[in-house]
Amino acid sequence: MLEQLIAKNNRSNFDVVIPRHLSDATWIDFEFEAALKLSRNLSVELNKLNQKVSERRVHKARVALRRWFTIWKVLKEDGWQTKSLRAKIVRPLKDLLSLLGKLRDFDVSISICQELEAPKKLLDDLQKSRNKLRVLISDYIHSSDIDKLSKRLEKQLKKRAKKYTKSSFATKKAKLSAFKHIDKYVVQQEKTVRKLAKKAMTPKQLHQLRLGIKGWRYLLAEFFGLTTLELVTTQQLLGQIHDLDRVAILLSKSKNSENSLRLLAVKRSDLLKDFEQVRENMPYGLRPAVISMKTNI
Repeated sequence: MLEQLIAKNNRSNFDVVIPRHLSDATWIDFEFEAALKLSRNLSVELNKLNQKVSERRVHKARVALRRWFTIWKVLKEDGWQTKSLRAKIVRPLKDLLSLLGKLRDFDVSISICQELEAPKKLLDDLQKSRNKLRVLISDYIHSSDIDKLSKRLEKQLKKRAKKYTKSSFATKKAKLSAFKHIDKYVVQQEKTVRKLAKKAMTPKQLHQLRLGIKGWRYLLAEFFGLTTLELVTTQQLLGQIHDLDRVAILLSKSKNSENSLRLLAVKRSDLLKDFEQVRENMPYGLRPAVISMKTNI
């Protein structure tokens, strides 16, 4: 909306500046605060999951973990990860995210198969596998004290931040603003998405594009406080297509699934048409800004 307003007027009539909380803060402090905030949110969700492995709590824990790992990818590049932290905290959280992702896939696959009136045997097999995995996840959470990992992470972050500020980070690089430092990661992710979007056609390519968009969206949201309907919609469409592709493989291995496969193909075709409409309209270059109209004094 702001860009449309500016486009209708002379751009020289507007002042466009980076918000002060991004231009004034150093990237070390900014990354620490972002990671700390997400770690505390993660602690809340994992504690709830530790009490009960429900579908809703699984979803919220997965979202919290995905958000945290997007941020951690940046912090890892910037040297925050130690061998100890990786072994004792990052790896167990990654294993949990993988398990929760598989449980989510079972839930979605069962729902899609029911909608497509898939053979009963396939549905029964999926439900049995889903129930076994749920028990495995519950055992993993309780045996690993998974709800305490995020608290240990917060402690390690504070320890690492103190070490950074007292060491070689009193350099010119360390004094870069949060915006200038973080923006390079956003630019890199945009380039990856743009490249994938141009050629994505196969299920594997579309899946990679979805992951790229997800990483881009979380970077904008968690570091810059930005969200956009275009990215949310595109990610959702690609997610639905990926779910159908996964179910198609299951149906192709199941007897008497011909009608279900036909229904799935129609549904997938419709989703692809919707995706083609948004493929070329992703918000490349989106950044936080304070825009004000100049006044003559």
